[in-house]
Formats: sequence, structure tokens, C-alpha cells
Amino acid sequence: MYTGPAVPAFIGPHTALPPAAPPVLVDDEDNNTELIDEREILGEVKLAQMPVHNHPQDPQFLAQYLQIPTLPSLLCRFLYAQTHLDIDVELTNIPLDDCPDLPH
Repeated sequence: MYTGPAVPAFIGPHTALPPAAPPVLVDDEDNNTELIDEREILGEVKLAQMPVHNHPQDPQFLAQYLQIPTLPSLLCRFLYAQTHLDIDVELTNIPLDDCPDLPH
């Protein structure tokens, strides 16, 4: 089983995202109005300094290796969210049939 300080980030507890700020109407020089998303996103990404070898790359086998059986469905819904930025539905309510297939 995977252990270490990153475990909570992978498997929980998950907290809800902060509510998005309401869109702001901006009046530009051409007298057109457009919606601007005013959400502030704070994030940090730290990549491994060297690749991890001897780990499965197939999502199904990686899920077994990490003992996270929901990993493939989490990945599918993540990919769905990346291509459908305007959805107003919880990702857990998205049918897996609507999500993109994972690479093998």
C-alpha cells in the first residue's frame, strides 16, 4: 500500500472547493460587454526530481498497485472535467459512459 505524506491528497479527505465569485460584467472600449470569471486560483505543483520506475503505467494496474480501486473512475471524471469546464454538476454524478476512455 502507498504510504507517505501525500496519501491524504490522493485518497481523502476531500474538501469542497470554495464558491466561485459571481461573474463580473466588463464594459470594453467597443461598448461590448462580456462576462469575466473572477475566481482566484492558488495552487502549487511539485514534480518528482526523477521518474519513478517499476510502477505500473496502465491505470487499472496502477489502481491495484496503489490499492486505490476508484483511481480509474477518478481519472476518467478528471479528464471529463478538463474538457467540460462549464459543468454545474458534481463529478461523482457524471456517468462513466460520458467520460473519455483511459489510455492502456
